[in-house]
Amino acid sequence: MTNRTKCSLNGVHYFISAFVLVMLLIGNWSCEERPRQRSGGQKTVAAKQAAKDTTQQADEMTKEAQKEAEKAQYMEACKSFLRTFYEEADQNYYDDDYVRSNITKKAEKYLIDSYDVECQSHKCMATWLFYQEGNVDIGSLTECIVDAVDENTYRVTCVSSYMSGEYQEYRYTLLIGVVREGDSFKIDSLKMESSEYV
Repeated sequence: MTNRTKCSLNGVHYFISAFVLVMLLIGNWSCEERPRQRSGGQKTVAAKQAAKDTTQQADEMTKEAQKEAEKAQYMEACKSFLRTFYEEADQNYYDDDYVRSNITKKAEKYLIDSYDVECQSHKCMATWLFYQEGNVDIGSLTECIVDAVDENTYRVTCVSSYMSGEYQEYRYTLLIGVVREGDSFKIDSLKMESSEYV
């Protein structure tokens, strides 16, 4: 074999070796790149899921905040209704018709059943139960505070003037249940919690 042939074969050898080496490098690079691309795709999917979860959590928090705001608004409306009821009932001397227009049938039955003196109409109501348990003559309402116990139960604490002997005020606290009937609120239950002369 001549030197020239040897050179030619060596050149082919080098070319083939270089070609194989390049192919191996390309194959290796290609194999390494694929998992990275897959991993990047998984990261994108994970990022999209995280964004979706965050959006859902934000929506749930917004809905929860909206429910809480509606509940607070409802409770404030109930408190306002009870304050107005007590102020107007006091001005109307707890007139049966006025009271009846602000209570449910259940509360009306309770007041009728609690009326323990003679009544010709059989529809007389013990409206005094809104401010006393016994036979007490009190003056006008001077203060009325309404606090929410829960969404449908309210603690009403009132002070009325009382001019007899050593006492000047009569304080009483009731638990009153309120429901919504149509567009208006109604008193559904009442229970005296405490009363005292001051």
